[in-house]
Amino acid sequence: MSDGSFLRRIVGKPGAGLGKPGVGLVKPGVDLGQPGVERRSKKPFVQAEPQSFLQRLNLACLSILRFAWRCTKLFAFFSVCFWIGFQPCVMMSMFEFIPLKYPDGKYERRTVSGITAQDVYFLTSDGKKLQAWYFDVPNARKTILVHHGHGGNVTYYLDIISIFLQLDCSVFLYDYEGYGRSEGRPSNERVIADGQAAYDFCARHLQIPANRIIHCGVSLGTAVACNVCLTRPGCALILLAPYTSINNVGKDLWPLLSTYPAFMFPPDLSSAEFIRVNRTMPIYIAANIKDPVIKIHQSDAVYAAARCRKAYFRCAERWHCDYPIEEEKNFFKAMLAELP
Repeated sequence: MSDGSFLRRIVGKPGAGLGKPGVGLVKPGVDLGQPGVERRSKKPFVQAEPQSFLQRLNLACLSILRFAWRCTKLFAFFSVCFWIGFQPCVMMSMFEFIPLKYPDGKYERRTVSGITAQDVYFLTSDGKKLQAWYFDVPNARKTILVHHGHGGNVTYYLDIISIFLQLDCSVFLYDYEGYGRSEGRPSNERVIADGQAAYDFCARHLQIPANRIIHCGVSLGTAVACNVCLTRPGCALILLAPYTSINNVGKDLWPLLSTYPAFMFPPDLSSAEFIRVNRTMPIYIAANIKDPVIKIHQSDAVYAAARCRKAYFRCAERWHCDYPIEEEKNFFKAMLAELP
């Protein structure tokens, strides 16, 4: 077979694919693997002009500013959420009252300094039943009405009252509503009413005259004692770790609370009114210089504001309402010697 006939068999008739464009030849841009589908030609690569140093610096600064703005928005969002969640009403309700209900506590320890406690129950003005321990010392010189602190129950304050028992004073130690065996739920208003009910029980049922009742407030109970003294005075007032107001104590413990307006705080529990108006009842204050709960400047302010006969025992102990026994005993012994 000649070469010409071989080519004609492959290509076809003479001029069939060679003379007519598009017949027998591959059209430019057509994909051989997919007949009839054109392959798009790529744009020619154009090399970007090199950026100057100032342009690169400008882009870097813009990226940093965008990132900083995003972080600022996130920080503002979480700060507002935290500020709302940390508001005074929430914080004060969580930490102001920490009651311990019966049977939790040291109820098996009923005898202190040789005196066994008597279980006493009495009613508040709205019918809530409160429980107290009455340590009756024969021929007692005075009776100490103890308004205790924000935590525990009556069993947690036996070391404090042991000093008074050793000085031949009876002690009436009661629980606020919601503490120990007492009914109800504590609040700033209710603890004052509880203290008034305790005083009324001592005066009416135990037949203790006012000139033989000494109010003793411990920590949170110092403001309770001051408010009870406004309507039910005794012959003296003992304040162990006093404070100007419970809201000020909260601000000392959590400085963020100082950023909130006054209307966001719960009703205050303050000793200021009695300290301001009292001129006749002597006040005896004990406080720790390094107290981590109620800062010493709070007790200093209460002592400075008092306009009556007063005495101040400051010690360098590091804990709350924890005083050297002998020094504390001598302080209160001198107090009793001054009272008629």
